[in-house]
Amino acid sequence: MGIALVAPQTRVPEDETRFSGAKGVGPLLAWDPAKEIGMKNKKIGILLGGVSAERDISIKTGEAMFEALASLGYDVEKVFVDADIDRVLRQTQIDVAVIALHGTFGEDGCIQ
Repeated sequence: MGIALVAPQTRVPEDETRFSGAKGVGPLLAWDPAKEIGMKNKKIGILLGGVSAERDISIKTGEAMFEALASLGYDVEKVFVDADIDRVLRQTQIDVAVIALHGTFGEDGCIQ
């Protein structure tokens, strides 16, 4: 595991943007860079929860990310993590992890 996804900077005319049906998701580009590199065929795990005082915020962030990706047709799974994150990740069947963790062990780069 450990795929980094960096989309190239692309200018798309305003008339080629669209809105996702996911709550709180803003305009998305009509061109889908993830589709171009085969991400639609990958199992994406959203890491949420964690052990910090910001656990509830992390869950809200992860839920929003899950809804947005699922509404776009991605194969996505919520992965609730705790202090034993290594065990949790070994038990999942994901190809890519998206970090939605906040606070200690999330925003401090420890999980990366």
